[in-house]
Amino acid sequence: RRMGLLGCRALVPAARAPAPLCRDAASSPWVALKSFNCGTWHGQCVAYDRTDTRAPPASIAYNHTVCESGTPLELTSTTIIQGSDAPVLHPLRFSSTTDVDLDGSFSDEHAGERGLLHARALLEATHGPEAHQGTELVLEHTLAISDTERWRCLLFYGEALPPAVGGDDAEAASPSAAGDSDSVLRQLLLLMERRAVASAKPVPPLSQPSLDELVGTWVGDACARAPKDAPLPPGAPSDVQLFGHCSTNVYNARLEYTARELWDGNRAVSRRLHCTSFGGEQMEPIVSSGALAPDPSPAYDVLTINFGGSDGTAMVLLPGGAHVVAPTRIGSGRPFATEFSVLLAPGESFGWESYSLQEALDQGRPPTVPVAAGGGISRGVFPTRDADAVNLGVSSGNGAPRLARVQRLYSGRETFVSGTTSLLSIIGR
Repeated sequence: RRMGLLGCRALVPAARAPAPLCRDAASSPWVALKSFNCGTWHGQCVAYDRTDTRAPPASIAYNHTVCESGTPLELTSTTIIQGSDAPVLHPLRFSSTTDVDLDGSFSDEHAGERGLLHARALLEATHGPEAHQGTELVLEHTLAISDTERWRCLLFYGEALPPAVGGDDAEAASPSAAGDSDSVLRQLLLLMERRAVASAKPVPPLSQPSLDELVGTWVGDACARAPKDAPLPPGAPSDVQLFGHCSTNVYNARLEYTARELWDGNRAVSRRLHCTSFGGEQMEPIVSSGALAPDPSPAYDVLTINFGGSDGTAMVLLPGGAHVVAPTRIGSGRPFATEFSVLLAPGESFGWESYSLQEALDQGRPPTVPVAAGGGISRGVFPTRDADAVNLGVSSGNGAPRLARVQRLYSGRETFVSGTTSLLSIIGR
């Protein structure tokens, strides 16, 4: 069965009823957000014009400083771009559309051309002063992948352009392909940032995009958070009120990628996502299928898998082991989801501890989840047996690569539904 994008239902906590409710409302998202993201970051931006796949990507370095502003739920950002002495000052305001994980990873949305000024400045520096014009929505995805490193992906949606630039994605970005009120994916920015501290390692040379490193079975845990419509409890902190009243849900995730060669030189790609609650409920697998062209343009260092569907969903493989899955066009009343993922070297988990170890040890049987005093999940006493887990290929010390993911789900262009973060380990090729 072919389904668009990621399978939106997998990201909705309400659909995972048997899974435990971890938290109804707390101030910890704001603490996590500012604790990790405040500071000075040295970054490298690689910008892609999705309206013209023949255009080479543009790269530029920058410094980005984030600090508290003194206003609730607001940070101040200062960006200095290579070749410019003029800093870009911008307040970062957060609301109920901001999704934050406990490790500081987050995703958000920004409306209009002035929604995210430092992103606009990077876009102008790489693609000219008019590149941002017509922008209607910017979707931001940030992954905390170590104590000193974060990777970000910004998706720029805006007005459809006249079909004059050519290329496969130009057709999807033209008015004839998009509905009259649709917004099309126009630019994609990949931001790789290292904290400006002595312990931070230099950015290594980026590997070329590759599907082979994704092919296999990945297992781990996912945490989904959704704003709730229920009234806030009396005396709730102001940051909870601004963030929105949200419920949190944790479940097991199993992601499979397969690829096979076709007679014409292309590769057929299948993506299958399984979700299982800790109560044992299994959802129907969500499957997306598409084709990967044999070679990218020499000037354009990405690979694209077109999954199709009404929103023209595509999976874009980026340098350095990153990829994004997103619709090429979005509209009112049409559900869609976005995902940004980064391959990580073997090592200790950063962020949510993995709940997949016990599942693997149980050979697929739902694990027993301990309950902390006062309700919710006790992460500190979750049973794991690392010695046995090494034999099954899911321990952090066994040399298995990991996949960090951040996702956003919408019921339409204007309505955010939930955000999800997950950390998976490969268990088979």
